[in-house]
Amino acid sequence: MKNIIKNTLFIFLSAVILSGCGDGGLLPTSIPESLPESESGSGSTVNVQTPAVPPVPLPDPLTGDYSLKECMEMSKGTKFERSDMHKTLLVQETFDGTMAFGAILLRPDDTRVHGWYRGIYQNTDLSTESLGERAYDQMGNLLTTSIRSISFPLDAPLNQSETYRYMQVTTTVGPPPVTSQSAHFWDIGFAGFETLTLGGRRFDNVCIFQAVEHRKRAEVHWFWFAKGFGEIKRELRDTQGVKVPNSPGFELTRIITAP
Repeated sequence: MKNIIKNTLFIFLSAVILSGCGDGGLLPTSIPESLPESESGSGSTVNVQTPAVPPVPLPDPLTGDYSLKECMEMSKGTKFERSDMHKTLLVQETFDGTMAFGAILLRPDDTRVHGWYRGIYQNTDLSTESLGERAYDQMGNLLTTSIRSISFPLDAPLNQSETYRYMQVTTTVGPPPVTSQSAHFWDIGFAGFETLTLGGRRFDNVCIFQAVEHRKRAEVHWFWFAKGFGEIKRELRDTQGVKVPNSPGFELTRIITAP
């Protein structure tokens, strides 16, 4: 992933890779696209490229001429139920003055819980940018907006991790509004492709990402992204690839709309 990062990442990964890290995120962001807070700090965003924790090997990874760019595509209007009793809705709407893709986490009554946003990329682009996220209260009213600038390569090599450091600025709705900064440090890698059957639908060439927060290196966040749907599955595993008992995660259980 060297020499192809525009500013700094997540991710999405949230983000990552977006984000558990976060939804929809990467990813980034995203990319996964949102990532949990790592440590407080201030100053300019810095991209650092240092040796990262190697991704846990996947059992029997698929091979073939598959496109990482394709499985990061999001189709506006796609909506599905999840195993954690929430829903995901994919939208295009303005975030921080820019038209963006959004993965919106909904309650069963369709009020908003959270939203993760990334840039709308063109076919010739080599990266996708995680822009930030929004959090909402129990009534679906906006609580906070978090802004970052993270680029994740769409031609990332298999089984190689990159270390990302970035600053995130969060503003809480007032009165008066309160703004804070936080620093984030993650290792994020593209782990390969897999075929999944979820919600009665077969998803071919699903992209798998792994993300490790620097202060919690014993935990590996796994994210599965499918073309048109964004993040359809998430798990927390240990460094041996074993799922952590009672850890947060989800998978798609029922498709509501799929343009």
